[in-house]
Amino acid sequence: MTTHPLGGLEPTITDATGRLQELNRARETGLSACRSVIRASSSAIRAVHLGQPEVVAAKTAEAHDALDVARQALMPHPAIYHAGFFHDAAKEYVEAVATQALVARMAIPGPDELGVEVPAYLNGLAEAASELRRHALDRLRDGEGGLQRRGTARADGCGVRRAGRDRSPRRHHRRAAPDPRCPACGDRTDSG
Repeated sequence: MTTHPLGGLEPTITDATGRLQELNRARETGLSACRSVIRASSSAIRAVHLGQPEVVAAKTAEAHDALDVARQALMPHPAIYHAGFFHDAAKEYVEAVATQALVARMAIPGPDELGVEVPAYLNGLAEAASELRRHALDRLRDGEGGLQRRGTARADGCGVRRAGRDRSPRRHHRRAAPDPRCPACGDRTDSG
């Protein structure tokens, strides 16, 4: 009796199928946890801007826990651990923690304290800088920081830059003289 040359592959195929199923389960668990990290981090950043420290603390803790779940699921599988979505989730978590620390004028925890790799940490810090800018602009808009809407020291009008468009009608491709008044406060921005 002759045996089929591929007949001995059944155990190998069964083993490969089991491994792929395990890899898929880990990927799905990791993806779900990473989405939770991103949602919680986004909510934490929103709470920072709204001045809700209790929500910030709860959401950053939620993001931390979800990041741990993702790490545990993905770490045994380097191919999916380094696929990018874990890095993105870690970056969002760092952004939330760093934004909170910067706004509260506290020390920013390092990558080892947060349990993230250095590239995700540095990317998260860069993202936090834009959130800090947003926070500063919100505070200025709200009249905080010793500034007022009108009557502040001005270098160029009240500091509001125009978008460069002329609101007056154009005739024969000529550009009308721009209005010298600031669009935000109405003060004149020219010397006259």
